Amino acid sequence: DPDVIREHLASARTRWRGGEIGLETLSRLFEVTREFGGALDTLDLVAEIRDRHLDEAERIVPDEQAWALMERFYAEGARGDIAFGPFFEGHLRLFRSLATDPRYLDLALGLAEQLAERGAYRLAGEEYRRVLDTLKVQNESAHIRVPPERLDRVRLRLAELLLDSGKPGEAGALLSDPVREAAFSKRQEALRARAFHDLGDWERVLTTWVEEPDPAHLRHIAHAHHALAEWGASRRSHLDLLARGPEADPAVLDRLILASFRSGQIREDEGLIRSLAGAEVPRLLDALLSSDRPATAMRRSEIEAHISETSGLIRAAEAQIPEGAGEDG
Repeated sequence: DPDVIREHLASARTRWRGGEIGLETLSRLFEVTREFGGALDTLDLVAEIRDRHLDEAERIVPDEQAWALMERFYAEGARGDIAFGPFFEGHLRLFRSLATDPRYLDLALGLAEQLAERGAYRLAGEEYRRVLDTLKVQNESAHIRVPPERLDRVRLRLAELLLDSGKPGEAGALLSDPVREAAFSKRQEALRARAFHDLGDWERVLTTWVEEPDPAHLRHIAHAHHALAEWGASRRSHLDLLARGPEADPAVLDRLILASFRSGQIREDEGLIRSLAGAEVPRLLDALLSSDRPATAMRRSEIEAHISETSGLIRAAEAQIPEGAGEDG
């Protein structure tokens, strides 16, 4: 019976921790556990063999074999063959002993992405934080050189996960470090814009301008100009944003209408706004264009009340809800 054999060998292991007998006991226990036991138990034995018998470890457990066990463990965890609690506990044990292996860090990052896909942004962020801290320590040593792009990629993904979990302050602090590789500059600026936007720090959003911002970045910039009552800049950036999208966002249209009105360009923009709005022409536009005369103070008040209400809805929709918000307890 394999279980009985494992039990006897495990008992012998506690009595013989060194020397040839101890090594032979561990070696046989490893063979039986590898064949009949779980991947984590087998990996624990690999770690013990390496700790106690480093000179013989490669002979007993070749690196390729140990690595195959590692991949098996993480594959079993991804499939749900191992309950999440024991799997994650095992993962943390492995991380402490194997974090110096770049291949292992890739497995840890793969786990983090699986967590993120399930909406567990906080746990995913903690994984990325562990990996980033490990890479920084390695990079500061004289023995390991971590590629700059790897450090940038991990740091920026961590910042994104912090934003996803409703922590723009932490993300902004992380993004204060410059990128090591210029290829990541655009993404860093986009994430900085998102962090400052979520904090309502409109002036700092506008410090993140790049040559060709992506639509999400441009939306944050347009919103910042609008919040700062920079009507000409708000109008231009909203027009640019609308020109890029296949469909007009009602919130963006409302902000464009107000910016056009405040900058004296409402009639110039009327045709474009109507074409973008289709059948659902905002009432606000018709109210502004119902007379050739400037809007009265009463009409301005009504317009601004409408925009204020719309802006409140926009902020609520765009805000990232922190993970766990609304849960009981």
